[in-house]
Amino acid sequence: MPVEVALVFDKEGKTIAFHEPAGRGPENIPDTRSHWEVLEENWDRLGGVAHVHPWSGNAIPSPTDVTTFRAIEKGLGKILLWVVVTFDQVTYWRWSGKKATSPDGDYVLVHAEPSAPGVEIEPEIQGIERLRELSRGEE
Repeated sequence: MPVEVALVFDKEGKTIAFHEPAGRGPENIPDTRSHWEVLEENWDRLGGVAHVHPWSGNAIPSPTDVTTFRAIEKGLGKILLWVVVTFDQVTYWRWSGKKATSPDGDYVLVHAEPSAPGVEIEPEIQGIERLRELSRGEE
């Protein structure tokens, strides 16, 4: 059965760590202390977090995703890039407020793949295909 998996990446899009905790399922990925520690320990170079919704179709954040995004950003005091991946799409989301702690704002789509020709996202996130493999249980 496919499961959710996450990956933490730096400002250049390079993988810092994969998040594959026990208890994850096709519609959830538990928060863990070790995941939070990776985020805190890499604060200065942290670019964002990508995670898989293990199916094909729309790659949009769930209400739980949005709550998690806000909690992490408020806790870190930093706006991150949030990447939602399905087996055939990738979308990139960012908080539109001026600060991570700002109450005014929303998560807005900043890029989608597949997309219109010529639209680029910086940084290119490495590890997306590996994230999909881990989600499918492929070794």
